[in-house]
Amino acid sequence: MADPGGMSSSQGEKTEDVGDLLGRLHLQDDEIEDFVWEDEAEEPEVQAKWLAIARVHTSKAGFSQSALFSDMRSAWNPAKDVVWRRVDNNLFTIQFNCLADWNKAINQGPWLFRNQALIIEEYDGFTNPKSIKLDRVAVWAQVHQLPDNFLKEKVIKGMCRGVGEVKEVQIKLLEGFVGSFVRIKVRLDVNKKLSRFASISKDKKKEYYQVKYEKCLIFVDTVV
Repeated sequence: MADPGGMSSSQGEKTEDVGDLLGRLHLQDDEIEDFVWEDEAEEPEVQAKWLAIARVHTSKAGFSQSALFSDMRSAWNPAKDVVWRRVDNNLFTIQFNCLADWNKAINQGPWLFRNQALIIEEYDGFTNPKSIKLDRVAVWAQVHQLPDNFLKEKVIKGMCRGVGEVKEVQIKLLEGFVGSFVRIKVRLDVNKKLSRFASISKDKKKEYYQVKYEKCLIFVDTVV
């Protein structure tokens, strides 16, 4: 994983938002000549691919970016170089150089940096990185002690709506997992409290089932 060099600003320097700057300057339309991508850009034979955008979910003013890059290199163990580009103090675009490395980083998390969640998403290489909302992280959770007749994907997805956006359900446990539970891969809103229970109502009776998370992520104050 390569640490990008040649940055024009120091690591701690804060760059003014372009929208705020333009608002203060009150520029006239004839002061800026647009470059029209569709008319003037020569499309490369191969578009940039295997890109991601990421931030660490932390309220701390600063952290060691080199430590972040090193920790993720160890976690991902990439086959080819991974290039990080700093956009802001806690915002990065990441260029992977093979599909397998990109797929692992995007789909096999969650990834932790000093017990904080790394929020990472696909990136198209065109959108302004600062306009992208990074507030979801995918984790694996377990729903315990479900009765046999509730062991259906549609039922489990429905009863776990309050936990988050359920992306995958594993009713038959993979090798290495033992217990009376099912696993769900769920996208959590990092600004909301974790749910400890999923519920289902049948015959006007509501039952609750415990939800346990497989990695301890520090991104909420408490659970509900």
